[in-house]
Parts: sequence; structure tokens; C-alpha cells
Amino acid sequence: AAAALLAVAALLLPALDLFKSARPLARAFVAESARGTPFAVYPHLDSTVLFYSARRAVPFDSPEELRAYLDRPGRGWVFVGRHDLERVTAGDPPLVLVAAETPAERDGYLLLAEAPRPP
Repeated sequence: AAAALLAVAALLLPALDLFKSARPLARAFVAESARGTPFAVYPHLDSTVLFYSARRAVPFDSPEELRAYLDRPGRGWVFVGRHDLERVTAGDPPLVLVAAETPAERDGYLLLAEAPRPP
């Protein structure tokens, strides 16, 4: 019985990543960003993103604090709650969508990055 339960869990849990886990989003961040790059998070930290990215997170309480952080040199990365997208995309520098949790209609996180700046 225990072996059957383990077999079901081994097959079922990875399939649930598409709906429950931030693993695919964290993997997209790690693949696209430079090694050791921290990420910003708004409005609150999702511990699964932190776990799967193995990177330092910088949480922010307001869009203004987040924008001030993004003003620093280098490309900024932001995990933002889907419902907070409009709060953080207004202003400079422009942010572009890199990846999203699926399905689109659920509450989840989006991975945004600063648009490349002209030289």
C-alpha cells in the first residue's frame, strides 16, 4: 500500500506544479538572470519562489519603494502578484512580462523584468 501511494505521489505531484507550484516561474528567473541576481517581490514574499530560485529576495511594501529600488544600475527582476500588476507597471523604468504562473485567471505571480535600456 505504501509503495502504491509513493508511486501515485511521484506521478501526480510533478503534474500539479503547473497549477500549484512556483517552480516553473522560479526556473524561468534563474535561466534568464545572471547568477546571484536578487529579485524584488511585491506585495509579499512567496516562500516557494525563494526556495526554488535559491536567490536573495528584496521585499517591498509599496510600489514607490519598488520603483526606487529599480532605479539602481543593472536589470531589475520583480515577482508581483497578478492583482498588483497595474500598481507596479506604471512609471519608469518600463517592466516587461517574462513569465506567468498558469492558468492566467488564477491568483498567482508574474515575473517581470526591466526592459533593456538603450545604450
